[in-house]
Amino acid sequence: GGSHQTNEYLAIVGATALARKSTVWDVVTNLWRHAEPDLADGDALCAGISSGESLIERLQDRPADTKHLVAGTRDKRLLVYLDEFGTMFETMIREGNTLGELIKVGFSGAPMQLMIKGNRQRASGYHLSLIAASTSEQLRSVLSSSSHRKLRTKASDGFTNRFLWAYVKRSLKKPRITGDEQKQLAVAQKKFGAELGKILASAADGQCEMQWHKDAEAAWDSWYNEFAIPDGMGGYLGRGEAHVIRLAMIYALLDGAKAIRLSHLSAATEVWRYCRDSAMHIFSTIKGSSSDSSVRTGQLAARIMERLGPYPGMTKAEIIRKVFSNNERSRDINPVLDTLEVNGT
Repeated sequence: GGSHQTNEYLAIVGATALARKSTVWDVVTNLWRHAEPDLADGDALCAGISSGESLIERLQDRPADTKHLVAGTRDKRLLVYLDEFGTMFETMIREGNTLGELIKVGFSGAPMQLMIKGNRQRASGYHLSLIAASTSEQLRSVLSSSSHRKLRTKASDGFTNRFLWAYVKRSLKKPRITGDEQKQLAVAQKKFGAELGKILASAADGQCEMQWHKDAEAAWDSWYNEFAIPDGMGGYLGRGEAHVIRLAMIYALLDGAKAIRLSHLSAATEVWRYCRDSAMHIFSTIKGSSSDSSVRTGQLAARIMERLGPYPGMTKAEIIRKVFSNNERSRDINPVLDTLEVNGT
Protein backbone atom coordinates (compact mmCIF):
# COMPACT_ATOMS: atom_id res chain seq x y z
CA GLY A 1 0.00 0.00 0.00
CA GLY A 2 0.89 3.67 -0.11
CA SER A 3 2.16 5.87 -2.91
CA HIS A 4 5.73 6.21 -4.10
CA GLN A 5 7.76 8.95 -5.75
CA THR A 6 10.66 8.44 -8.13
CA ASN A 7 13.33 9.64 -5.72
CA GLU A 8 15.94 7.08 -4.67
CA TYR A 9 18.83 6.66 -2.25
CA LEU A 10 21.93 4.84 -3.55
CA ALA A 11 24.97 3.77 -1.54
CA ILE A 12 28.03 2.77 -3.57
CA VAL A 13 30.48 0.60 -1.66
CA GLY A 14 33.89 -0.24 -3.08
CA ALA A 15 36.28 -2.96 -2.06
CA THR A 16 38.97 -0.28 -1.67
CA ALA A 17 39.47 3.42 -2.30
CA LEU A 18 40.66 2.45 -5.81
CA ALA A 19 37.10 1.50 -6.86
CA ARG A 20 36.68 5.06 -8.19
CA LYS A 21 33.27 5.55 -6.51
CA SER A 22 33.46 9.35 -6.59
CA THR A 23 33.64 9.40 -10.39
CA VAL A 24 29.89 8.68 -10.33
CA TRP A 25 29.28 12.22 -9.08
CA ASP A 26 31.32 13.69 -11.93
CA VAL A 27 29.23 11.74 -14.46
CA VAL A 28 25.99 12.92 -12.83
CA THR A 29 26.93 16.60 -12.76
CA ASN A 30 28.15 16.55 -16.36
CA LEU A 31 24.89 14.98 -17.55
CA TRP A 32 22.79 17.54 -15.69
CA ARG A 33 24.72 20.42 -17.25
CA HIS A 34 23.51 19.22 -20.64
CA ALA A 35 20.02 18.18 -19.50
CA GLU A 36 19.08 21.17 -17.36
CA PRO A 37 21.85 23.77 -16.95
CA ASP A 38 19.91 25.89 -14.45
CA LEU A 39 19.57 22.86 -12.19
CA ALA A 40 23.26 21.92 -12.41
CA ASP A 41 24.44 25.48 -11.75
CA GLY A 42 21.93 26.14 -8.97
CA ASP A 43 21.38 24.63 -5.53
CA ALA A 44 19.76 21.39 -6.66
CA LEU A 45 23.06 19.45 -6.70
CA CYS A 46 24.93 19.37 -3.40
CA ALA A 47 28.13 17.59 -2.41
CA GLY A 48 28.09 17.04 1.33
CA ILE A 49 25.54 17.63 4.11
CA SER A 50 26.39 17.05 7.76
CA SER A 51 23.29 18.17 9.68
CA GLY A 52 19.52 18.18 9.52
CA GLU A 53 19.56 21.97 9.58
CA SER A 54 21.60 22.23 6.39
CA LEU A 55 19.32 19.71 4.67
CA ILE A 56 16.00 21.33 5.53
CA GLU A 57 17.32 24.81 4.68
CA ARG A 58 17.77 23.66 1.07
CA LEU A 59 14.20 22.34 0.86
CA GLN A 60 12.21 24.64 3.11
CA ASP A 61 8.89 26.16 2.13
CA ARG A 62 8.64 29.80 1.16
CA PRO A 63 7.05 31.54 4.16
CA ALA A 64 3.79 33.43 3.77
CA ASP A 65 5.24 36.11 6.03
CA THR A 66 7.56 38.16 3.79
CA LYS A 67 9.26 39.58 6.90
CA HIS A 68 10.51 36.13 7.81
CA LEU A 69 14.30 36.14 8.05
CA VAL A 70 14.82 32.87 6.18
CA ALA A 71 14.06 32.79 2.47
CA GLY A 72 12.25 29.79 1.06
CA THR A 73 13.26 27.57 -1.81
CA ARG A 74 11.71 27.80 -5.28
CA ASP A 75 13.04 24.53 -6.71
CA LYS A 76 12.30 21.65 -4.34
CA ARG A 77 14.51 19.15 -6.13
CA LEU A 78 17.74 18.17 -4.40
CA LEU A 79 20.36 15.53 -5.21
CA VAL A 80 22.98 15.12 -2.47
CA TYR A 81 26.33 13.36 -2.75
CA LEU A 82 27.70 12.00 0.54
CA ASP A 83 31.35 10.95 0.53
CA GLU A 84 32.86 8.86 3.33
CA PHE A 85 29.39 7.51 4.11
CA GLY A 86 30.70 5.17 6.79
CA THR A 87 31.83 8.04 9.01
CA MET A 88 28.48 9.78 8.55
CA PHE A 89 26.91 7.14 10.81
CA GLU A 90 29.10 8.47 13.62
CA THR A 91 27.89 12.00 12.91
CA MET A 92 24.24 10.92 13.02
CA ILE A 93 24.38 9.56 16.59
CA ARG A 94 25.84 12.74 18.05
CA GLU A 95 23.61 14.43 20.59
CA GLY A 96 21.09 16.67 18.82
CA ASN A 97 21.99 15.62 15.28
CA THR A 98 18.78 15.31 13.23
CA LEU A 99 20.21 14.38 9.83
CA GLY A 100 19.43 10.66 10.01
CA GLU A 101 15.79 11.18 10.95
CA LEU A 102 15.25 13.77 8.21
CA ILE A 103 16.84 11.48 5.63
CA LYS A 104 14.38 8.77 6.67
CA VAL A 105 11.46 11.19 6.31
CA GLY A 106 12.82 12.43 2.98
CA PHE A 107 12.58 8.98 1.41
CA SER A 108 8.78 9.09 1.60
CA GLY A 109 8.50 12.79 0.75
CA ALA A 110 6.53 13.50 3.93
CA PRO A 111 6.78 17.04 5.35
CA MET A 112 9.92 17.80 7.37
CA GLN A 113 9.84 20.12 10.39
CA LEU A 114 12.67 21.44 12.52
CA MET A 115 13.17 24.25 15.02
CA ILE A 116 16.24 26.35 14.18
CA LYS A 117 17.13 29.31 16.42
CA GLY A 118 13.55 29.64 17.56
CA ASN A 119 12.10 29.50 14.03
CA ARG A 120 10.11 26.52 12.84
CA GLN A 121 11.31 25.47 9.40
CA ARG A 122 9.14 23.24 7.28
CA ALA A 123 9.77 21.49 3.97
CA SER A 124 7.03 19.93 1.87
CA GLY A 125 6.47 19.03 -1.77
CA TYR A 126 10.17 18.31 -2.27
CA HIS A 127 12.05 15.62 -4.20
CA LEU A 128 15.14 14.36 -2.37
CA SER A 129 17.62 11.81 -3.72
CA LEU A 130 20.99 10.74 -2.32
CA ILE A 131 24.18 9.17 -3.67
CA ALA A 132 26.54 7.97 -0.95
CA ALA A 133 30.00 6.40 -1.23
CA SER A 134 32.11 4.35 1.14
CA THR A 135 34.61 1.51 1.24
CA SER A 136 33.49 -1.83 2.65
CA GLU A 137 36.38 -1.72 5.12
CA GLN A 138 35.21 1.62 6.43
CA LEU A 139 31.64 0.46 6.93
CA ARG A 140 32.65 -2.80 8.56
CA SER A 141 35.14 -1.07 10.85
CA VAL A 142 32.62 1.50 12.01
CA LEU A 143 29.67 -0.85 12.44
CA SER A 144 31.59 -3.83 13.87
CA SER A 145 33.27 -1.89 16.67
CA SER A 146 32.13 -3.05 20.11
CA SER A 147 31.80 0.61 21.13
CA HIS A 148 29.39 1.36 18.29
CA ARG A 149 26.23 -0.42 19.38
CA LYS A 150 24.24 2.77 18.73
CA LEU A 151 25.57 2.81 15.18
CA ARG A 152 24.39 -0.74 14.52
CA THR A 153 20.99 0.19 15.90
CA LYS A 154 20.86 3.21 13.60
CA ALA A 155 21.94 1.06 10.66
CA SER A 156 19.12 -1.43 11.18
CA ASP A 157 16.26 0.80 12.37
CA GLY A 158 14.93 1.54 8.89
CA PHE A 159 17.62 4.00 7.87
CA THR A 160 19.79 1.55 5.96
CA ASN A 161 17.02 -0.21 4.03
CA ARG A 162 16.00 3.07 2.49
CA PHE A 163 19.19 2.79 0.42
CA LEU A 164 19.99 0.64 -2.57
CA TRP A 165 23.42 -0.88 -1.88
CA ALA A 166 25.76 -1.44 -4.82
CA TYR A 167 29.07 -3.21 -4.30
CA VAL A 168 31.51 -2.05 -6.98
CA LYS A 169 34.98 -2.89 -8.22
CA ARG A 170 37.30 -1.09 -10.58
CA SER A 171 36.76 -2.75 -13.96
CA LEU A 172 39.57 -1.08 -15.88
CA LYS A 173 42.94 0.37 -14.92
CA LYS A 174 43.59 3.21 -17.33
CA PRO A 175 46.30 5.78 -16.59
CA ARG A 176 44.92 8.43 -18.96
CA ILE A 177 42.23 9.20 -21.52
CA THR A 178 43.27 10.04 -25.07
CA GLY A 179 42.02 13.11 -26.88
CA ASP A 180 39.76 11.04 -29.14
CA GLU A 181 38.28 9.22 -26.16
CA GLN A 182 37.61 12.52 -24.40
CA LYS A 183 35.81 13.81 -27.50
CA GLN A 184 33.72 10.63 -27.76
CA LEU A 185 32.79 10.91 -24.09
CA ALA A 186 31.79 14.56 -24.49
CA VAL A 187 29.61 13.74 -27.51
CA ALA A 188 27.92 10.86 -25.65
CA GLN A 189 27.27 13.01 -22.57
CA LYS A 190 25.83 15.83 -24.67
CA LYS A 191 23.56 13.45 -26.60
CA PHE A 192 22.29 11.60 -23.55
CA GLY A 193 21.96 14.83 -21.59
CA ALA A 194 19.81 16.34 -24.36
CA GLU A 195 17.54 13.28 -24.35
CA LEU A 196 17.31 13.45 -20.56
CA GLY A 197 16.38 17.12 -20.82
CA LYS A 198 13.48 16.27 -23.14
CA ILE A 199 12.25 13.63 -20.70
CA LEU A 200 12.42 16.10 -17.80
CA ALA A 201 10.54 18.72 -19.79
CA SER A 202 7.83 16.20 -20.65
CA ALA A 203 7.52 15.00 -17.05
CA ALA A 204 7.32 18.61 -15.82
CA ASP A 205 4.10 19.17 -17.78
CA GLY A 206 2.17 17.92 -14.80
CA GLN A 207 2.18 15.39 -11.99
CA CYS A 208 0.46 12.14 -12.73
CA GLU A 209 -0.17 8.84 -11.04
CA MET A 210 1.63 6.10 -12.91
CA GLN A 211 -0.32 2.86 -13.37
CA TRP A 212 0.65 -0.70 -14.20
CA HIS A 213 0.35 -1.73 -17.82
CA LYS A 214 -1.67 -4.90 -18.22
CA ASP A 215 1.40 -6.84 -19.41
CA ALA A 216 3.16 -6.16 -16.07
CA GLU A 217 0.35 -6.62 -13.54
CA ALA A 218 0.59 -10.42 -13.20
CA ALA A 219 4.40 -10.32 -13.08
CA TRP A 220 4.33 -7.72 -10.30
CA ASP A 221 1.75 -9.67 -8.29
CA SER A 222 3.88 -12.81 -8.58
CA TRP A 223 7.12 -11.04 -7.63
CA TYR A 224 5.45 -9.27 -4.71
CA ASN A 225 3.95 -12.46 -3.29
CA GLU A 226 7.24 -14.33 -3.59
CA PHE A 227 9.40 -11.53 -2.18
CA ALA A 228 11.28 -12.67 0.92
CA ILE A 229 14.08 -11.26 3.05
CA PRO A 230 16.99 -13.44 4.21
CA ASP A 231 17.05 -14.07 7.97
CA GLY A 232 18.60 -11.23 9.90
CA MET A 233 18.70 -8.86 6.91
CA GLY A 234 15.41 -7.01 7.35
CA GLY A 235 17.16 -3.90 8.60
CA TYR A 236 19.09 -3.75 5.35
CA LEU A 237 16.67 -5.17 2.77
CA GLY A 238 13.23 -4.51 4.26
CA ARG A 239 12.07 -2.06 1.59
CA GLY A 240 12.69 -4.16 -1.50
CA GLU A 241 9.16 -3.72 -2.83
CA ALA A 242 9.37 0.07 -2.56
CA HIS A 243 12.72 0.15 -4.36
CA VAL A 244 11.48 -2.07 -7.20
CA ILE A 245 8.39 0.10 -7.76
CA ARG A 246 10.48 3.27 -7.81
CA LEU A 247 13.06 1.80 -10.17
CA ALA A 248 10.30 0.54 -12.48
CA MET A 249 8.74 4.02 -12.58
CA ILE A 250 12.12 5.56 -13.36
CA TYR A 251 12.64 3.13 -16.24
CA ALA A 252 9.13 3.90 -17.52
CA LEU A 253 9.76 7.66 -17.43
CA LEU A 254 13.09 7.27 -19.21
CA ASP A 255 11.18 5.29 -21.83
CA GLY A 256 8.63 8.09 -22.19
CA ALA A 257 5.86 5.78 -20.98
CA LYS A 258 2.87 6.67 -18.83
CA ALA A 259 2.51 3.15 -17.42
CA ILE A 260 4.94 0.55 -16.07
CA ARG A 261 5.42 -2.22 -18.60
CA LEU A 262 6.91 -5.67 -18.13
CA SER A 263 10.26 -4.55 -19.56
CA HIS A 264 10.49 -1.77 -16.96
CA LEU A 265 9.63 -4.15 -14.13
CA SER A 266 12.12 -6.76 -15.36
CA ALA A 267 14.91 -4.19 -15.42
CA ALA A 268 13.97 -2.97 -11.95
CA THR A 269 13.97 -6.46 -10.41
CA GLU A 270 17.41 -7.19 -11.89
CA VAL A 271 18.80 -3.98 -10.35
CA TRP A 272 17.22 -4.97 -7.05
CA ARG A 273 18.73 -8.46 -7.27
CA TYR A 274 22.20 -6.98 -7.68
CA CYS A 275 21.67 -4.52 -4.83
CA ARG A 276 20.25 -7.26 -2.58
CA ASP A 277 23.27 -9.47 -3.23
CA SER A 278 25.54 -6.48 -2.61
CA ALA A 279 23.91 -5.77 0.75
CA MET A 280 24.25 -9.40 1.79
CA HIS A 281 27.91 -9.34 0.86
CA ILE A 282 28.56 -6.04 2.66
CA PHE A 283 26.58 -6.54 5.87
CA SER A 284 26.68 -10.28 6.48
CA THR A 285 30.23 -9.96 7.86
CA ILE A 286 29.43 -7.13 10.30
CA LYS A 287 29.59 -8.34 13.87
CA GLY A 288 26.37 -7.88 15.77
CA SER A 289 24.28 -7.01 12.71
CA SER A 290 22.12 -10.11 13.26
CA SER A 291 22.23 -13.48 14.96
CA ASP A 292 25.38 -15.57 14.59
CA SER A 293 23.61 -18.17 12.45
CA SER A 294 22.17 -15.51 10.14
CA VAL A 295 25.57 -13.89 9.73
CA ARG A 296 27.09 -17.27 8.95
CA THR A 297 24.37 -17.98 6.39
CA GLY A 298 24.97 -14.60 4.76
CA GLN A 299 28.72 -15.17 4.58
CA LEU A 300 28.33 -18.55 2.90
CA ALA A 301 25.67 -17.19 0.53
CA ALA A 302 27.96 -14.33 -0.50
CA ARG A 303 30.76 -16.77 -1.33
CA ILE A 304 28.43 -18.92 -3.41
CA MET A 305 27.10 -15.93 -5.35
CA GLU A 306 30.61 -14.73 -6.11
CA ARG A 307 31.42 -18.08 -7.73
CA LEU A 308 28.15 -18.72 -9.59
CA GLY A 309 29.43 -16.80 -12.60
CA PRO A 310 32.31 -19.17 -13.43
CA TYR A 311 30.29 -22.22 -12.42
CA PRO A 312 26.62 -21.78 -13.41
CA GLY A 313 24.18 -24.54 -12.55
CA MET A 314 26.30 -26.23 -9.88
CA THR A 315 24.89 -29.06 -7.77
CA LYS A 316 25.20 -28.96 -3.99
CA ALA A 317 28.10 -31.42 -4.12
CA GLU A 318 29.88 -29.25 -6.69
CA ILE A 319 29.34 -26.14 -4.56
CA ILE A 320 30.87 -27.86 -1.55
CA ARG A 321 33.83 -29.03 -3.61
CA LYS A 322 34.48 -26.04 -5.91
CA VAL A 323 33.42 -23.13 -3.69
CA PHE A 324 34.39 -24.40 -0.23
CA SER A 325 37.11 -26.97 -1.13
CA ASN A 326 35.19 -29.62 0.86
CA ASN A 327 35.59 -27.58 4.07
CA GLU A 328 31.83 -27.14 4.64
CA ARG A 329 29.32 -29.82 5.57
CA SER A 330 26.19 -30.55 3.59
CA ARG A 331 23.90 -29.79 6.55
CA ASP A 332 25.47 -26.32 6.88
CA ILE A 333 25.02 -25.59 3.18
CA ASN A 334 21.32 -26.61 3.06
CA PRO A 335 19.92 -23.46 4.78
CA VAL A 336 22.13 -21.28 2.60
CA LEU A 337 20.77 -22.84 -0.58
CA ASP A 338 17.23 -22.50 0.78
CA THR A 339 17.82 -18.77 1.35
CA LEU A 340 19.18 -18.29 -2.16
CA GLU A 341 16.29 -20.24 -3.68
CA VAL A 342 13.67 -18.21 -1.80
CA ASN A 343 15.24 -15.01 -3.12
CA GLY A 344 15.37 -16.22 -6.71
CA THR A 345 19.14 -16.58 -7.02
